[in-house]
Amino acid sequence: MKIKCYKPLSNWLSWVVLILMIGTSPIIQAATNCDAVTEISKGECESLLELYNSTNGANWKNNSGWNVTNTPCSWYGVSCSSGGVIKIKLENNQLSGSIPNFNALPNLQYLQKMEVASQVLLKRIIITATPEQCYKFTAWGGACSGTSSSCRLTMDSNKSVTANFEIQSFQPTRKICHNNCSQRRT
Repeated sequence: MKIKCYKPLSNWLSWVVLILMIGTSPIIQAATNCDAVTEISKGECESLLELYNSTNGANWKNNSGWNVTNTPCSWYGVSCSSGGVIKIKLENNQLSGSIPNFNALPNLQYLQKMEVASQVLLKRIIITATPEQCYKFTAWGGACSGTSSSCRLTMDSNKSVTANFEIQSFQPTRKICHNNCSQRRT
């Protein structure tokens, strides 16, 4: 009969080291898999991730659940009903970047309200009306108004602007020579 000798302290110490290594290892979360989402359509899930990625979601003030879980209806600021996203509310959440064109993301078909209220997301542009030769700018139409040659817009939605021009009319003038008519200029 063989007797096994154990070194209880060294075995115990090995287990403690192993537990400490596991306990201090960073927990790696997988990104959202829209194919595995069952609360909403895959397309709606992809649209939400497009919003997250285009507005620097990793640095939002609160991004709880976003691109971490496969339950988008539990993500911070997302409300769902009847299998679709009906509301996205991310006000004062430090979004930066641009909101995707949701016309290009038709999968958010149930969305009734989106509140982001962050001026960082809005693009401010200046449009200048520059007439071609023999034309003059007369006025703006649509989202711009007035007769100033430039217009400032905040692009927070689709906007239509019209710059109106007209042909300049010229009146011929006749020069009269008073003194030395032999040195006329043409």
